Amino acid sequence: MFPTSKDRLSFLKFLAIIYIILIGGLIGLGVLFYRNNRAYNNGAAWVRHTRLVIGHTDTILLLSQNLQWETRTYTLTGDSNAYRKFFLIRDSIRTSASYLIQLVRDNKYQQANASKLQQQIIQLIQFTDSSLQLRQTPVLVMNQFVANVRQHVILHDAINHQIELIKSEENRLLAVRRDKVSEIIQITNRIFVASGFLILILLTGGFMFVFYHFKKRQRAEKKLIESERRFQVLINSTRDLAIFMTDEKGHVLDWYEGAYKIKGYKNEEVIGKHISIFIHRNQSPLASRSITFKQRSNREVLKPKVGACEKTEAVFGQMF
Repeated sequence: MFPTSKDRLSFLKFLAIIYIILIGGLIGLGVLFYRNNRAYNNGAAWVRHTRLVIGHTDTILLLSQNLQWETRTYTLTGDSNAYRKFFLIRDSIRTSASYLIQLVRDNKYQQANASKLQQQIIQLIQFTDSSLQLRQTPVLVMNQFVANVRQHVILHDAINHQIELIKSEENRLLAVRRDKVSEIIQITNRIFVASGFLILILLTGGFMFVFYHFKKRQRAEKKLIESERRFQVLINSTRDLAIFMTDEKGHVLDWYEGAYKIKGYKNEEVIGKHISIFIHRNQSPLASRSITFKQRSNREVLKPKVGACEKTEAVFGQMF
């Protein structure tokens, strides 16, 4: 069985489908890769954000401690350097508290904690400002100083507690976000592996189909060549019939051994010529029209007849 145009069309359709699926698979893998990379980048951004928030809370805690320390130093010694450092630290801690609120503005709970921390820092600053006035009193009473220190400790503990709340919430959010990112990455990896496996199956199936079609075509071509060879042997072994092949207009295409034996023309003498060369010059036009092609076939079979035109130089020369 030889491959038909329908078989070739089916083969081309199959190749087109395989090509479309492969292109779609590659696009899907690209989307998965983009999604995976985006999730990884989001996780990295969340880690940086958490570290930044925790770093600012540690800075605020350290500044609050330094603020209290410089306040006590100035109150006890009257050191002008401690007095200047006090104002520098006070401005820094205010700026850090405001920036912390901006960092956690995407989370209402954390924003409330940061606002509360800012209020506690304002209370600390107000209390330290009033503590500086103790230095201006003629006699520093020890009981007042001790009470002032205790109040500093209370404010510091409150600030420290609020900072720990903010840190713990940031760590909790970071853990949740990491788990979410890990889940997205795992799902994406599974889809990626499944897609790669599916594409591998499609490539293997497509290769096997193309290989099968190629082998089938090779077998068909081999059968066709063998059939042509057998046909040539059969035709050339027929000596009592003048068998030749013409086109639709009556020009000779193939000239076989039987035709040469009967008509006397060689291949180079008759190939491309019109079959009218076989008409005797004394035949009528009605007889000449009888030597034509049948529409069903383009192969003529002439049996030797008395009066048929064999090869003669006179007839061949008069007609061509």
